[in-house]
Amino acid sequence: MAHTNRVIAIAALLTAGCAGGAYAQQTIPHNALAPGGRSNDAVYQLYGVVGQPVAGELSGAAHLVRGGYVYVVKDFFLGTPTTVAITQFEATLDGTSVVLSWAIGHSRELRGFHVYRAAIAHGPFVRVTSDLLSPEDAYVFVDTNLEPGTSYYYRLGAIDLDGEFFSAVAGVTTPAWHTELRQNTPNPFNPTTTISYYLAQPGRVSLTIYAVGGRRVADLVSRVMPRGTHEVNWNGTNDQGETVGSGVYFYRLVTGGEAFTKKLTLLK
Repeated sequence: MAHTNRVIAIAALLTAGCAGGAYAQQTIPHNALAPGGRSNDAVYQLYGVVGQPVAGELSGAAHLVRGGYVYVVKDFFLGTPTTVAITQFEATLDGTSVVLSWAIGHSRELRGFHVYRAAIAHGPFVRVTSDLLSPEDAYVFVDTNLEPGTSYYYRLGAIDLDGEFFSAVAGVTTPAWHTELRQNTPNPFNPTTTISYYLAQPGRVSLTIYAVGGRRVADLVSRVMPRGTHEVNWNGTNDQGETVGSGVYFYRLVTGGEAFTKKLTLLK
């Protein structure tokens, strides 16, 4: 009953404050933005109606809404306020990678971010960033440690002086990938280039460099490889360690009964 009276009193105070004159302003702590409702450690948490995350800005005589937080009259909430809000968090597929991007409405004493991933929407979530992502850098993270035909769920943890708070969950499902030989980078190159390929299934791999006339120049890979993305460097030498001349060459991937060929150029 005491808790119910507190909630009624809070609602009445908010209604009166919005219609009255100017008041000092204080932010709702970030842990107030969640579904449900309760009071915790003398910090009243309004959910569902007042505490919904919002974007944009609305100012009035007694309240201010900006970047997902509700500003109310002084002493309406007890405890240390925060001024950090995650206004956007998205996960998009880019080939065989997931690109995570986010935006912060406004911040004070923001230390950085961690990215978390789970196999189901409700977790458990495991941190995939080893180091704290600096708020001074671009707000983007690329996850390349993926499997084909698999669902992944992400959330962002933002850390400020009050601790860590989290974004909403963003999910993606990777398509069923196929074995692929990718274009070398850089191309043209001098003195080295990187050749990347993806194996849909584990198996024996042969990756060979050929001259224009079909003469074999160098064997780069000849062994069993696991499923996934692989890279190998070529420094422009043949199997005897001799430097080859400038010109156009071909690299050929053979695995699982399939063969793929692409062209590269060595410039000196």
